Amino acid sequence: MGMIACADVAAVLAAAPLLTTLSLLSVANATPDSLQALAAAAAAQRQLRRLNVHSEVPADAVVALMGCQALEVLNMRDCSLYEAELEAVAAALPGLGQLRALHLRGELRAQGLEALAAALPQCGALTKLGLHCATAEDAEVEEAAGRELGEAIVACEQLVELRLSACLAGAAVGASMGELKSHAGVCGRLQELMLLDLDLWAAAGADAAGGTHGGSGGAGGAVHCAAHAAAVVHPA
Repeated sequence: MGMIACADVAAVLAAAPLLTTLSLLSVANATPDSLQALAAAAAAQRQLRRLNVHSEVPADAVVALMGCQALEVLNMRDCSLYEAELEAVAAALPGLGQLRALHLRGELRAQGLEALAAALPQCGALTKLGLHCATAEDAEVEEAAGRELGEAIVACEQLVELRLSACLAGAAVGASMGELKSHAGVCGRLQELMLLDLDLWAAAGADAAGGTHGGSGGAGGAVHCAAHAAAVVHPA
């Protein structure tokens, strides 16, 4: 859908109970009343499995749509969430018990990192995770929060695909994701991981020469790694 009013999105959901995929380019007029109607319509949906959201959709509309508990794929890679928006989306994630794939783009600062770190371990069905985020500005302030997020990612032992891009190293998750440089570090936890795609720069760039570059992974595991990535890990 192109530009559409929030109330009209709610009307579409109410009129199409068999809808399985919703793609939104732009949502306007997200008033409190229209958001309430949207949340009610989303909660009544039983078939909606995939939500694709682009840059002109306000985060509060996304959160309202996340009331659809049947969602399996939430794709926000074409968005650019600010910290408060990222927090709001992260806070709603634990309610999506069927969520299998999550792709987020936004600014990773301390509160956003902490919100994601708290939410991810509660997404028990999640098998595909993509974080496409800008680095935080103050590495010293964000390091602890970045470590929490890195630990939360590694704790998602059911992941089969993990994609990290932009300045996620250093100030963001690099502090604890550094264990990805060791085969034992990540493969000892992420036994189901089949694809690891790292596109890390900033602090990671200095470590690129020390990354591990091997052949093809076992059990059909595929790995893509950008030239400046910190590490490549091939599951056994």
